[in-house]
Amino acid sequence: MIRTLQRISLPDEGLYEHWALFYRGSRGVIVQEGGEQRLCVNRYETVEFNTYFNSVSQNKWKKYTSINKIFVVLDVEGEFDLCLCGYSLQNDQPIRKVISMQHVNEPVRAKVRFAYEENSESMLAFEIRTTSEVKFYGGHYEGEFEQEQPNEVELAISTTTCWKEDYVKKNIRILYDELLCKDYEISSHLSLHIVDNGRTLSKEDFPKHERIHYHRNPNTGGSGGYARGMMEAKRQQPYPTHVLLMDDDIVVIPDSIYRTFVLLQTVKPEYKDHFIGGAMLILEERNVQHEDIGTAMPNGNFAGLKPRMYHNELRCNLLNEEEYYANNQYQAWWYCCIPMKAIEENGLALPIFIRGDDCEFSLRNKAKIISMNGICLWHMGFYGKYSASMNIYQECRNLLIANASTGVLETEPLIDRVNKFYRVNILKHDYNAAQLALMAWEDFMKGPDYLAQIDGEKQIKENGKLNQKMEPLSKFKGIEVNLFDVYGDVPRRFFKTLLYRITYNGHRFFPDFLLNDEVQEIPFDFGYTPGKMALKRTYLAVNPMQKTACLKPIDKKRFHELQRRRYKDLHFWRKNRKNIMADYAAKRDYLVSEEFWRKYLGLDA
Repeated sequence: MIRTLQRISLPDEGLYEHWALFYRGSRGVIVQEGGEQRLCVNRYETVEFNTYFNSVSQNKWKKYTSINKIFVVLDVEGEFDLCLCGYSLQNDQPIRKVISMQHVNEPVRAKVRFAYEENSESMLAFEIRTTSEVKFYGGHYEGEFEQEQPNEVELAISTTTCWKEDYVKKNIRILYDELLCKDYEISSHLSLHIVDNGRTLSKEDFPKHERIHYHRNPNTGGSGGYARGMMEAKRQQPYPTHVLLMDDDIVVIPDSIYRTFVLLQTVKPEYKDHFIGGAMLILEERNVQHEDIGTAMPNGNFAGLKPRMYHNELRCNLLNEEEYYANNQYQAWWYCCIPMKAIEENGLALPIFIRGDDCEFSLRNKAKIISMNGICLWHMGFYGKYSASMNIYQECRNLLIANASTGVLETEPLIDRVNKFYRVNILKHDYNAAQLALMAWEDFMKGPDYLAQIDGEKQIKENGKLNQKMEPLSKFKGIEVNLFDVYGDVPRRFFKTLLYRITYNGHRFFPDFLLNDEVQEIPFDFGYTPGKMALKRTYLAVNPMQKTACLKPIDKKRFHELQRRRYKDLHFWRKNRKNIMADYAAKRDYLVSEEFWRKYLGLDA
């Protein structure tokens, strides 16, 4: 069986400055004409296609499928030497191996096809060394597989949108033009579901096609939108084998979906229940990979399995192809392809509105995840987007709920995490953020019945009122701020450290007149600088990226109120812990059931 693995593509106009994601060496000139691109390269120049998008991940294809031979097919005009190459890492550095050389002389445009000889390289690619002017129109890689027939694949894409009209309309148009309207096998096995939580769109905003479905939905957050998308996918005909969840504020890459489809068609039986994850490349820095597979730490922190990758570099392309292992893997729902079997057996999303729903779903399903270079999308970065209502309340509450439901993480470290957020924000004079940490704990302790009836949209708006009110730095005249040193700290002497801890940074047993009156700059987010903060009356919390800030004076009255509230919460938790945990575990299956979600979304009304 022969299958096209992936296309060899050129950057469009918006990606010219990131051409090293597509090819390296001589830059040449990209000409757009008649809806078609070509790369024009002068005589005696070399172009290398050993890049993030245009190399082929041989090790991954060999591990997960029955592939036994790989071919490259090029659409070209001109005379050149074609070098078929393989790449691997040795002592963390890229090693290039020439597999074979071919001479090509095509006076008029033609397609040429060559096989890679047997080799054990991690990544395969090719180089063009011109002996005349060459015009390169693209091409593709093909794979020859041992299996005689492809696996049956019916792929449903579900995207949840809320007030991101321009993004989602553009993405659906791209998928319509590049996949649904092409003469590809995937075109007759792909459906698109748009779940509109913001209810600002209509089906007329999207191309008219029998495989494009629009669904208005109450604003029940990402979890409600994706639960609705899963439910609608289950109702469609033909019935899907997989559901691909995608964010709305992204730039979609059609070939990533095509690669996912072919991988599903050819995956070995022992990997057929794996999720396929797409990497998030940062929209503002197109060559930078934020994350593909993540892991949930026992203390509740989320982390990418891999370091930050810069995909204009060959070394990072190869590092990204390495297998990374950790417990409690999860795949974020910016691009997560889920076997329908997992949804049928383990239910829909947990109703936690936003933050942690994707992590909980992966943990509940004990997900094993396949990733591969070129399966990705561009997503807006998270720089400067901290808010206590999201990063403290939602994450703390939802992780506690997720753990009580799945039992995968340890509960006490998650409670410690809540208390750490509470304490650090008290010390930073951010009393609202400390209150949000307590509210997360309290709402979790109200149990699953409370979770099932809260209005998530209303709650998000109310909690948002407790976020810092940031203003332009220019408003704070007379306060000197070094934007490059906001996150820097200074050492503390032992006696000052002791005073800082005993007095809760001046909140107790410490007279006001001894507090330092100098306004001290501190980070606006999770950054913690106790050396600079120690025993100061007022802080200026600064966002150096957006050049905004807010003042935070000490408030001892608020501190004592919150302390009393925290002791009350701690007493309640110690007394009721077992009952709370048992209640969540008992009602988990109902909370992720279609019966619950139809009622919650008002679909049976």
